[in-house]
Amino acid sequence: MAPSPDLPLIQFQKIEEVPTQRNRVHLDLRTPDLDHESQHLLSIGATLVKRYELPQIRYATFLDPDGNTFDIVSD
Repeated sequence: MAPSPDLPLIQFQKIEEVPTQRNRVHLDLRTPDLDHESQHLLSIGATLVKRYELPQIRYATFLDPDGNTFDIVSD
C-alpha cells in the first residue's frame, strides 16, 4: 500500500523488553520546524527531557503531562 499524504506515517518496531508501566507506545512525530514545535509543546504542558543535535538528525524527547515520553523529529 502506498503512503497517503493525508494520513500520518506509522511504523512499528519490535523491542526486546516490553514495558510494564508507562509508554507501552512511544511516538516519534516529525515536524518541519523543531524549534517552533518544541516551544508550542512546552506552552501546552509538555516537559523537555533532552534535545539531540546529531549530524544526521535533530530531535527532542518530551514527557506528556501523564509522564509518557515521545519524540519530535526534525524533517
